[in-house]
Amino acid sequence: PPAARRAAGWWAAGATALFLPMHAHHVWHGARGTRPKAGVWTLLAMSAIILGALPLTGTVWLPTTHAIAVSALIVLRPRWSLPVFAAVVFVQLPYVRWLGTAEVDAYTYYPLTALWRTSAVFAPIWAIGAVRQLEAVRRSLAHDAVVRERLGIDEQLRRTIGAALTEIAARGERAGELL
Repeated sequence: PPAARRAAGWWAAGATALFLPMHAHHVWHGARGTRPKAGVWTLLAMSAIILGALPLTGTVWLPTTHAIAVSALIVLRPRWSLPVFAAVVFVQLPYVRWLGTAEVDAYTYYPLTALWRTSAVFAPIWAIGAVRQLEAVRRSLAHDAVVRERLGIDEQLRRTIGAALTEIAARGERAGELL
Protein backbone atom coordinates (compact mmCIF):
# COMPACT_ATOMS: atom_id res chain seq x y z
CA PRO A 1 0.00 0.00 0.00
CA PRO A 2 1.17 3.54 -0.77
CA ALA A 3 0.63 4.73 2.82
CA ALA A 4 2.88 1.98 4.17
CA ARG A 5 5.59 2.81 1.62
CA ARG A 6 5.32 6.49 2.52
CA ALA A 7 5.64 5.69 6.24
CA ALA A 8 8.62 3.43 5.54
CA GLY A 9 10.21 6.29 3.61
CA TRP A 10 9.77 8.66 6.54
CA TRP A 11 11.29 6.11 8.93
CA ALA A 12 14.21 5.63 6.55
CA ALA A 13 14.74 9.40 6.24
CA GLY A 14 14.66 9.84 10.02
CA ALA A 15 17.06 6.96 10.62
CA THR A 16 19.40 8.30 7.95
CA ALA A 17 19.41 11.73 9.58
CA LEU A 18 20.37 10.07 12.87
CA PHE A 19 23.11 7.69 11.74
CA LEU A 20 24.68 9.65 8.87
CA PRO A 21 26.58 12.22 11.01
CA MET A 22 28.24 9.39 12.95
CA HIS A 23 29.09 7.54 9.77
CA ALA A 24 30.46 10.72 8.17
CA HIS A 25 32.64 11.24 11.25
CA HIS A 26 34.05 7.72 10.84
CA VAL A 27 34.68 8.28 7.13
CA TRP A 28 36.40 11.60 7.87
CA HIS A 29 38.80 9.85 10.23
CA GLY A 30 39.27 6.93 7.85
CA ALA A 31 40.30 9.28 5.06
CA ARG A 32 42.93 10.71 7.40
CA GLY A 33 44.19 7.29 8.39
CA THR A 34 43.11 7.65 12.02
CA ARG A 35 40.58 6.03 14.31
CA PRO A 36 38.00 8.31 15.95
CA LYS A 37 37.93 8.61 19.72
CA ALA A 38 34.83 6.92 21.12
CA GLY A 39 34.39 5.39 17.69
CA VAL A 40 33.19 2.11 19.16
CA TRP A 41 30.31 3.91 20.89
CA THR A 42 29.26 5.79 17.79
CA LEU A 43 29.52 2.54 15.81
CA LEU A 44 27.24 0.83 18.31
CA ALA A 45 24.76 3.73 18.23
CA MET A 46 24.82 3.78 14.45
CA SER A 47 24.26 0.02 14.30
CA ALA A 48 21.33 0.26 16.71
CA ILE A 49 19.72 2.97 14.57
CA ILE A 50 20.18 1.10 11.29
CA LEU A 51 19.11 -2.30 12.62
CA GLY A 52 16.29 -0.75 14.66
CA ALA A 53 14.85 0.89 11.55
CA LEU A 54 14.73 -2.38 9.59
CA PRO A 55 11.36 -3.59 10.94
CA LEU A 56 9.87 -0.18 10.16
CA THR A 57 11.31 0.17 6.66
CA GLY A 58 11.47 -3.38 5.33
CA THR A 59 13.96 -4.87 2.93
CA VAL A 60 14.36 -1.59 1.05
CA TRP A 61 16.49 -0.39 3.99
CA LEU A 62 18.55 -3.61 4.21
CA PRO A 63 21.36 -2.46 1.85
CA THR A 64 22.02 0.43 4.25
CA THR A 65 23.70 -2.04 6.60
CA HIS A 66 26.86 -1.59 4.52
CA ALA A 67 27.42 1.61 6.53
CA ILE A 68 27.88 -0.56 9.64
CA ALA A 69 30.52 -2.64 7.86
CA VAL A 70 32.36 0.41 6.50
CA SER A 71 32.40 2.11 9.90
CA ALA A 72 33.53 -1.14 11.57
CA LEU A 73 36.43 -1.44 9.12
CA ILE A 74 37.48 2.13 9.97
CA VAL A 75 36.87 2.13 13.74
CA LEU A 76 37.82 -1.38 14.83
CA ARG A 77 41.11 -3.25 14.62
CA PRO A 78 41.21 -5.95 11.89
CA ARG A 79 40.71 -8.84 14.30
CA TRP A 80 37.30 -7.33 15.19
CA SER A 81 36.39 -5.41 12.04
CA LEU A 82 36.64 -8.35 9.65
CA PRO A 83 34.22 -10.53 11.66
CA VAL A 84 31.80 -7.58 11.89
CA PHE A 85 32.09 -7.11 8.13
CA ALA A 86 31.36 -10.82 7.57
CA ALA A 87 28.44 -10.66 10.02
CA VAL A 88 26.91 -7.71 8.15
CA VAL A 89 27.12 -9.67 4.89
CA PHE A 90 25.67 -12.88 6.33
CA VAL A 91 23.04 -11.28 8.58
CA GLN A 92 21.26 -10.29 5.39
CA LEU A 93 19.96 -13.85 5.02
CA PRO A 94 17.94 -14.08 8.26
CA TYR A 95 16.73 -10.50 7.81
CA VAL A 96 15.48 -11.24 4.29
CA ARG A 97 13.59 -14.24 5.65
CA TRP A 98 12.26 -12.32 8.67
CA LEU A 99 11.22 -9.20 6.77
CA GLY A 100 9.86 -11.16 3.83
CA THR A 101 10.23 -10.08 0.25
CA ALA A 102 8.73 -10.92 -3.12
CA GLU A 103 12.12 -10.72 -4.85
CA VAL A 104 13.18 -14.04 -6.32
CA ASP A 105 16.94 -13.62 -5.82
CA ALA A 106 16.76 -11.84 -2.46
CA TYR A 107 18.96 -14.44 -0.73
CA THR A 108 21.85 -13.66 -3.07
CA TYR A 109 21.06 -10.05 -3.90
CA TYR A 110 21.21 -8.60 -0.40
CA PRO A 111 24.43 -10.30 0.80
CA LEU A 112 26.19 -9.44 -2.47
CA THR A 113 24.88 -5.89 -2.28
CA ALA A 114 26.30 -5.54 1.23
CA LEU A 115 29.61 -6.95 0.03
CA TRP A 116 30.05 -4.73 -3.00
CA ARG A 117 28.73 -1.56 -1.34
CA THR A 118 31.09 -2.00 1.58
CA SER A 119 34.00 -2.64 -0.77
CA ALA A 120 33.10 0.25 -3.05
CA VAL A 121 32.89 2.72 -0.17
CA PHE A 122 35.73 1.44 2.02
CA ALA A 123 38.41 0.93 -0.67
CA PRO A 124 38.75 4.62 -1.64
CA ILE A 125 38.59 5.71 2.01
CA TRP A 126 41.34 3.26 2.89
CA ALA A 127 43.45 4.33 -0.09
CA ILE A 128 43.12 8.03 0.75
CA GLY A 129 44.00 7.33 4.40
CA ALA A 130 47.04 5.27 3.37
CA VAL A 131 48.26 8.02 1.03
CA ARG A 132 47.87 10.63 3.78
CA GLN A 133 49.75 8.45 6.27
CA LEU A 134 52.55 7.89 3.75
CA GLU A 135 52.72 11.63 3.07
CA ALA A 136 53.00 12.34 6.81
CA VAL A 137 55.79 9.78 7.15
CA ARG A 138 57.56 11.26 4.13
CA ARG A 139 57.40 14.75 5.63
CA SER A 140 58.71 13.43 8.94
CA LEU A 141 61.59 11.62 7.25
CA ALA A 142 62.44 14.72 5.20
CA HIS A 143 62.44 16.83 8.36
CA ASP A 144 64.67 14.31 10.14
CA ALA A 145 67.07 14.30 7.17
CA VAL A 146 67.30 18.10 7.26
CA VAL A 147 67.97 18.04 11.01
CA ARG A 148 70.67 15.35 10.60
CA GLU A 149 72.30 17.34 7.79
CA ARG A 150 72.32 20.52 9.88
CA LEU A 151 73.83 18.67 12.83
CA GLY A 152 76.50 17.21 10.53
CA ILE A 153 77.34 20.63 9.12
CA ASP A 154 77.42 22.06 12.66
CA GLU A 155 79.85 19.36 13.79
CA GLN A 156 82.04 19.87 10.71
CA LEU A 157 82.11 23.65 11.27
CA ARG A 158 82.95 23.12 14.92
CA ARG A 159 85.88 20.86 13.98
CA THR A 160 87.32 23.09 11.25
CA ILE A 161 86.37 26.71 11.83
CA GLY A 162 85.99 26.24 15.57
CA ALA A 163 89.59 25.07 15.90
CA ALA A 164 90.79 27.98 13.75
CA LEU A 165 88.78 30.50 15.80
CA THR A 166 90.14 29.03 19.04
CA GLU A 167 93.70 29.43 17.69
CA ILE A 168 93.00 33.01 16.59
CA ALA A 169 91.54 33.83 20.02
CA ALA A 170 94.59 32.31 21.75
CA ARG A 171 96.96 34.33 19.56
CA GLY A 172 94.96 37.46 20.29
CA GLU A 173 95.26 36.87 24.02
CA ARG A 174 99.02 36.31 23.70
CA ALA A 175 99.32 39.48 21.64
CA GLY A 176 97.34 41.34 24.26
CA GLU A 177 99.71 40.06 26.96
CA LEU A 178 102.74 41.22 25.00
CA LEU A 179 101.38 44.73 24.77
